[in-house]
Amino acid sequence: MARNTRLAAVVAVTAAAALALSACAPAGEEDATDAGAGTVFMLASGADNPLEGGVLGFVRDEVAADYGITIETRELQDSRILNESLAAGEIDGHVAIHEPYLGIVLAGETSWDLAAVAPIYTSLVTLASTKHDTIEALPQGALIAIPDDPVNGAAALNVLQQVGLIEIDSSVKPAAYTVQDIVKNEKNVTFVPAGAAQLARSVEDADLAFLPTSFLRAAGYDESVEVVTMSFPDEYAIQLVIRGADASDANYKKLIEAFKDPRVADYVEAEFGDIATGIRE
Repeated sequence: MARNTRLAAVVAVTAAAALALSACAPAGEEDATDAGAGTVFMLASGADNPLEGGVLGFVRDEVAADYGITIETRELQDSRILNESLAAGEIDGHVAIHEPYLGIVLAGETSWDLAAVAPIYTSLVTLASTKHDTIEALPQGALIAIPDDPVNGAAALNVLQQVGLIEIDSSVKPAAYTVQDIVKNEKNVTFVPAGAAQLARSVEDADLAFLPTSFLRAAGYDESVEVVTMSFPDEYAIQLVIRGADASDANYKKLIEAFKDPRVADYVEAEFGDIATGIRE
């Protein structure tokens, strides 16, 4: 399989990849929507993520006014803090995670009422290496770095099956794939689970690493390390996430429609087409 190959097939997996006034008032004060303002939203993205931050900035500057709303933006350190801040009412929404991952979060935080309401883009994912040009070139006993969370770990195994490196028990659902479900591993590869921050470093250390293509770019790698690159399916799109109770509010409906505006998908592909694909409804 040649370097830089783009696979068109959809990955059927549960899959990559983070202080100002909020529209919702702090605890004990009147909510801005109830007070009649209702058009100012504080939205957040992961710190130092140019794609997430770029999308928020574009909607804020180029789209929001057409829907009669105002957006303010901020960065928070990671998805854990983003979700905690949203559940606590400190922000009104964020752009950082896909729906399958949100499901894992809510299973562990049953009191949180968070909802994915507008798919924005799908990330590209890459099998990357500084040591090998093709899957076939991997040696016996190769070390392969995969995400250590179950959602994206299953995604990695699905991709590795698609490229012919392993075979997984057909009775197991793709969303539940684990290394224990591998029934064929002719190269006897060893899987090394790694956190998001370690995956980019694994490109140098392991024989092969599975990670969002955006992680590669953020770490300074170009296409020369890409062995295989493919897109996640639409159901694993990065979403606008808000509190579920707000989804039926008229002003929040305007916010949702702003993120579904086709100009947002156009922006993603014009500015970040090498790492993401915009969603159009």
